Amino acid sequence: MADKCEIILEKEEYAPGETINGRIECSFAFENKVKGIRLKITGDAKVFWKLSAFAYRRAQEVYFETELNLLEGEVTFQPGLYAYPFSYTLPPTVPSSMQEGDPTYKKTIVSYVVPFDLINVYYGCVQYLVTATIERSWNTNFDLEKPFRVHSSLDLTTISGLERNFELSIGKRPSAIFKDTGPITVTIHMPRTGFVPAEKLPFTVNIKNSSGVDIQYVQFKFVQGFVFHAQQSTKSIDTMVGEEYMLKESDVPARNERSWKLELVVPSMFLGNYTHCTIIKNFWELRGEISLPFPNNAFIVHVPITLGSVAMSKHV
Repeated sequence: MADKCEIILEKEEYAPGETINGRIECSFAFENKVKGIRLKITGDAKVFWKLSAFAYRRAQEVYFETELNLLEGEVTFQPGLYAYPFSYTLPPTVPSSMQEGDPTYKKTIVSYVVPFDLINVYYGCVQYLVTATIERSWNTNFDLEKPFRVHSSLDLTTISGLERNFELSIGKRPSAIFKDTGPITVTIHMPRTGFVPAEKLPFTVNIKNSSGVDIQYVQFKFVQGFVFHAQQSTKSIDTMVGEEYMLKESDVPARNERSWKLELVVPSMFLGNYTHCTIIKNFWELRGEISLPFPNNAFIVHVPITLGSVAMSKHV
């Protein structure tokens, strides 16, 4: 039987402001001389993405870094089981744990100039970790690591303005061969912009096609994602795309106008709260696609919404 040490936490997920309780547990099969037990609890965010084989963007944000000495001075332990408890109260504003990467990413020359712990982030992460070193005399040290998760909720009642009516109107002038063409104007109206997962989202769509081209179809979907910030640059990725909903009889002939009254169900996944993280932000949106004939690209409409874990007390 060999000597063994491990970090034990009472649970794997915590809320901001909650106290972490745990212990360092060592099972010694033989006599051990231990010079110290050092513990570190950290929380940080990192972002990294590649611009080219030789260029990249990176950033790091530290939320806390606490060191504890659980044992100072050399102590001789006889064979047996020993435990050293510890506790730490998380700051009340730490963001939720997350990690998003690119499965197609391959290391390039930047691997030699970027710290290894950032290279593996691609694109970003918020991580929390307990590490410990049990320093032994005349023997190898125990270096331990134990990650834990944080889930930060978002109370919609604390954000003003989400209960108000919202209207977005945006236009595009498509190309038409050998002739001038008028704009296509899309107007979307919602009674509010704050929702919780699995809630119904009602909205109306009006499309005024003043152009000389026919709109082929109109469809909508929910999209969730992250925006990463580093060195005055941003990188946006979609992490969840809901099922596409194509409107019935959604073609709009040239110089015509149509309206629809719709209702979609908000996806059940909530990414977490990143209000107090400056290098990683999450987003939710209702994304519309108005399909146009060649040579025009589709007309994309982005309607921002706010998704929380605590619903608004009243709806207007």
